[in-house]
Amino acid sequence: MATSTEPVAPVPVAERGVGRVVVNWITTTDHKKIGHLYLITSFMFFLFGGLLALAMRAELAGRVSRFFRTSSTTRHSPCTAR
Repeated sequence: MATSTEPVAPVPVAERGVGRVVVNWITTTDHKKIGHLYLITSFMFFLFGGLLALAMRAELAGRVSRFFRTSSTTRHSPCTAR
C-alpha cells in the first residue's frame, strides 16, 4: 500500500535584523553565548592595549612628542611630585 504526500511549502522565517541579534546576545543567559562574549571582549581589549603600547613605543623612539603631550602625562601621574 503506497501513500502519497503533497509537498509542503516551507514556512517563511522572519528575518532578524542586526539590532535584534545584538540585543539577543547582550541579554542572553546562555552560558555558551556569554563565553563567546567574554572571548570577544578580551580580544578587543588585547588589541586596544597593543595599539596603545605601539603608540607609546613610537613616542619614546623619537625626540619629538607626537602622540602624548608632556603636560598631560605629568599632571595625571601619581609618581610625579610637585
